[in-house]
Amino acid sequence: KIDQGIEDRIRECIGCNICRAANNEGAPLRCTQNPTMGEEWRRNWHPEFIPPAITPENILVVGGGPAGLEAALALGRRGHRVTLAEAAGELGGRVVVEAGLPGLQNWIRVRDYRSYMISQMENVEVFLESELDTEAVLEFGADQVLIATGSRWRRDGLGHNRRIPVEIAAGASILTPDDIFGGAEIPAEILIYDDDHYFMAGALAERFLLAGHRVSYVTPAESISSWSAMTNEHEFIQQRLLSMGIKTAFTQSLALIEKDFITTRCIHSGVETEHDSSALLLVTSREPNDRLFQQLPHGSAKRIGDCLVPSSIADAIYAGHRFAREHGSDPRQLVPRRERAVLQSSTFSQGY
Repeated sequence: KIDQGIEDRIRECIGCNICRAANNEGAPLRCTQNPTMGEEWRRNWHPEFIPPAITPENILVVGGGPAGLEAALALGRRGHRVTLAEAAGELGGRVVVEAGLPGLQNWIRVRDYRSYMISQMENVEVFLESELDTEAVLEFGADQVLIATGSRWRRDGLGHNRRIPVEIAAGASILTPDDIFGGAEIPAEILIYDDDHYFMAGALAERFLLAGHRVSYVTPAESISSWSAMTNEHEFIQQRLLSMGIKTAFTQSLALIEKDFITTRCIHSGVETEHDSSALLLVTSREPNDRLFQQLPHGSAKRIGDCLVPSSIADAIYAGHRFAREHGSDPRQLVPRRERAVLQSSTFSQGY
């Protein structure tokens, strides 16, 4: 691309190590910035070229986060007329706030690359501060409506370890990452309960510690941000936060939330412990922000990304790209190729 003078089309690595996580988990290779990674042979996806649409359509994409941006970009490249409506004053969705956390500044490249490429396309229009309701979506009259309105953090304690909501006493004060990003005031001392286990709880803890807050970290796992072991960041995160004075309590499952304390139960012994929590931050799991989709007539729209299944940014981008690639295609051509072992007769003659 540099040779050709099109270096502005380079998708810069964001350093998320999702590719490394796939390798460590023994899962198909993935890349946050390049959704075709690992699909070049299986789905015949070329990283730079996408087949034009047989019949170009007028498509409305609601939500300008990772999934919506990638869908709008790829649909535009196929020749569709795309309208992207974003409720906020800027594109990016979750990556805007997540890129503001310590060490995650490069994540904004997810937004910057796609918004720049879209700005060069005459067949893709972007409207900011455009929150659409059911009536507006139906009045638009698009051939296809794509809902990519993201997700929100739960405040009922449901997460990886706890599969049902926790009992919460009246008057209990609970914060979620959404509240923090929305500008909620943070007390001098805060307790973080992490049942998500990826980057969010650890990154917020570092942000609070840097700002001079006293931070306690409680989790059912046996370490801070335990899933970061998959991205090879685990040791660094432990060293960083422990050296900053974070207080920790491991193997503790959330059992009860009272007004000024929480009760946890050891996942091994069952012994219960109380923790003071005048300010409790729950980082547990997310639920789809799909209210608009549910209000629309059945079959009139499709969901992608976190609005369908909350997951990583890489998964959201993959979902947006896959929809764009497959929309309007013959379903018989969408079956992935599979490698099959070929048994040769000579194998038996050799005694194997």
